[in-house]
Amino acid sequence: MSLTEGPTEPSWSKLQSSSNLQPPMRSKAASVVVGSKLYFFGGLGAGHVGAMWSFDLSTRKWNCVCNRSMGKTPPGRSGHTMVADDEGRLWLFGGQAGTMKGVDLKKTAATSLRVRMLGKRVMYNDLHVFDTNANDGEGCWSELPNSGMSPSPRRGHSANIVKG
Repeated sequence: MSLTEGPTEPSWSKLQSSSNLQPPMRSKAASVVVGSKLYFFGGLGAGHVGAMWSFDLSTRKWNCVCNRSMGKTPPGRSGHTMVADDEGRLWLFGGQAGTMKGVDLKKTAATSLRVRMLGKRVMYNDLHVFDTNANDGEGCWSELPNSGMSPSPRRGHSANIVKG
């Protein structure tokens, strides 16, 4: 969807693709714009998705970045954050993946199913960088090691880059 400022009020319109290739539907993905490209990673589709896609806003074409980029792609996840810096790098942090084995589905008076399942989710506090300029513009993933005091694993958070 595209939001444009009209003469009296903003207006929504559907952003049409110029090709048939497009990513499968998903929710809880993270996205960011670098130059004329919208990048998005992860989310929930038929499970947690670990693919990066880009949409070129000038040509209106989708590209599955996952097929061409170098480096180890982060595990699929949802509820993570992704921000871009001035050098065209995308910084991906946190999120959650599927559930660990052993969720007790029997309801008891003490705990609800939701509370029991929350305790079984795989949560991340890892930090990955995607350099959009590497590999002749196809990009490259790298994971940065956690050193010092890092944030606890989390999902549904927000992130920003602050220079200073």
